Amino acid sequence: MSDSSMIPIEKIIAECDRYFNAGNAPAAGAFLRAWRAKANVSGDLKAELSILNELIGHYRMEKDPGHGIQAVKDAMQLINKIGISGSVSAGTIQLNAATALCSFGKIDEALALYRQTEICYAENLPEDDLLFSGLYNNMAAAYIEKSMYEKAEELYLQAIDLLDRHRKLMDLAVAYVNLAQLYKRRGDDDDMVFSALDCAMICFDAEDVPRDGYYAHTCCKCSGAFAELGRTDIQNELDARASDIYENNSKS
Repeated sequence: MSDSSMIPIEKIIAECDRYFNAGNAPAAGAFLRAWRAKANVSGDLKAELSILNELIGHYRMEKDPGHGIQAVKDAMQLINKIGISGSVSAGTIQLNAATALCSFGKIDEALALYRQTEICYAENLPEDDLLFSGLYNNMAAAYIEKSMYEKAEELYLQAIDLLDRHRKLMDLAVAYVNLAQLYKRRGDDDDMVFSALDCAMICFDAEDVPRDGYYAHTCCKCSGAFAELGRTDIQNELDARASDIYENNSKS
């Protein structure tokens, strides 16, 4: 019989975030794998699914397709076994799984999961719900890999509109950087590329944005794109900001 009290999900995620904020990805992965094993042994399928969802993101960031693709398969099986298909929670896990698959080059499989997520959200959420922004932003990347640039641009602009309305500045910065990369890949004028990058930097420089682990992660995520698009000065600045945050967090 499942004993959910044995698997303290909130504490597990909080501890994982502590590793994440300190930039210690290997420790986070080992920690999550150990707790997944405990959840499996205890028969707590919902806890195991929650931990698998965290592991999928971990393997994506670590560029580990071998473990990542298997984690996606395991998560999809658990969704069906638990019986939550069609729910918002299932859609959110499918979104995370699709994003991992896209990063591993499994574009058609990713798009299929994105569409399932879109159905889940459309049936259960208002159209301006913030969850749609993550769907649009990540689905756009899959369409870019299919050279469907107009569809990708449409999705990025929808994501930007939602993120701006909800003032989710770090996610908004990523969306603008993604848009700049799309413009470059499509062969658009450099003014369009740099305008999108300028919008991203407005987000990074906002006075009310917390300089926390997620800020540092977003700096690292975007800095290379700035360099590729001709702004190495900003790459250096973002890398320095991230380094300062990780160094301070590792001391706390």
